[in-house]
Amino acid sequence: ITVNRSSYRSRAQSFQKSKEALAYGFNLGFFPEGGILTNDYPNMVKFKDGAFKLAAEYNIPIMPISFLDNYLVLKSDNLLNIRRKKCRIIYHEPIWAKGKTDVDVKELKAEVFRVIQTTLTNSKT
Repeated sequence: ITVNRSSYRSRAQSFQKSKEALAYGFNLGFFPEGGILTNDYPNMVKFKDGAFKLAAEYNIPIMPISFLDNYLVLKSDNLLNIRRKKCRIIYHEPIWAKGKTDVDVKELKAEVFRVIQTTLTNSKT
């Protein structure tokens, strides 16, 4: 499911398509930062809410994944200029939302951010 992040309409349509895919039982992968938006690696930028709202609504877990070298492969200066590098990937334990409220979504998002950010901060590149 692709999204044009500069278009509100595209973002809304991709969110709706994501809901439909989850209703059919598909698994989805999200990049909740909305791209590689920092030049201050390993510090991530704030996550967007979409994936976390969907996880809470559909009562499905978020499985955090840390891409330790993604910033080297997909430089933010030009996404078409993909660099050939090894990518270390860490799969973390699934994290469930405690409920469906805005507070539950905020807590889920904060916990997933903490898990990934801690891993990035502690990794040796």
